Amino acid sequence: LSREGTFLQTVLLEELSAVLDAAARAQVSGFLSSFPGSVLTQALSTQRRLTKQLPSPLQTLLTPVLFPGDVVSSLYPLVAQTNDDKSALEAAEKLASFVNAQLLPPPSSSS
Repeated sequence: LSREGTFLQTVLLEELSAVLDAAARAQVSGFLSSFPGSVLTQALSTQRRLTKQLPSPLQTLLTPVLFPGDVVSSLYPLVAQTNDDKSALEAAEKLASFVNAQLLPPPSSSS
């Protein structure tokens, strides 16, 4: 990378950043929609619902216990995949396939 930066360098870094963001969102979203993720989400939401039925002083006392549930519930809007995410991941897959085809030798056919 050039210290001064170039237009091409800037574009490549921006696209790499978009791909990494999209990949991270896809992984977290995939986990949350998987069986273990849905069990975790359900358990935390049940914990939150039950705690909200307690008197206010007890709710305040249990605030640290509720924190993981608050974090998980706040992730859903942050990990929603956009069309830009899908486009970035598709472009990265095509680029990776092209690079692999150029770097890897074709399979030898044995007769």
